[in-house]
Amino acid sequence: GYTMDMALRMTQWDYITFNVPNMEMVSPDKIETHLSEVMKHVRSFQPNAHFAWATNWAWQRGGEELHANYMEFFDGDQMKLHNALLEGTKVIMQRHPELEYWIPAGTAIQNMRTSKFGDEGTYLVRGDIQSHLSYAYGYFIAAMTLAKCVSDFDIQASTFIPEEYAEKFQDPELVAGLKAAVQNAVDDYFVDGKTPSDGLTC
Repeated sequence: GYTMDMALRMTQWDYITFNVPNMEMVSPDKIETHLSEVMKHVRSFQPNAHFAWATNWAWQRGGEELHANYMEFFDGDQMKLHNALLEGTKVIMQRHPELEYWIPAGTAIQNMRTSKFGDEGTYLVRGDIQSHLSYAYGYFIAAMTLAKCVSDFDIQASTFIPEEYAEKFQDPELVAGLKAAVQNAVDDYFVDGKTPSDGLTC
């Protein structure tokens, strides 16, 4: 029963992120009218907030049985879906100059999946449909990516780990891999015509 307007009235937010589910993301024309309306509505409540776009992550490998669209449109190819999400993001960022920040959470997740730690099991995702991030490593990557993009803090110097999952962060090599996945994502600019010098972070 909690609504967006309730959150918008709660306080004056510094940053507000927008995103859509994967299948809508790969067809930005279909969401254009709704996105513009939602952003205008949010702006009416939050005149000073910085707007950001967060790109989702591709579905887990093996998700063919869970996501019919995975097979129909992407042949079960995770990288094909990942690249489609990036292309959709590029279109959205170009059309909406009010989006000051790009949060490449999906790229950070993909970087971890293609690292030595691989994409087996559900250490990055959770749930029956395996498209929600795991509470430990998945949330850690997404949170670090967002924080890096809006504050430019030093990822390597950060000692933060979520206290409730501290036992999962005992391996220094794994923690270094998580941080590298984030750092490489925010270093990989791809939005044509928008670079950090143009006011676009990440």
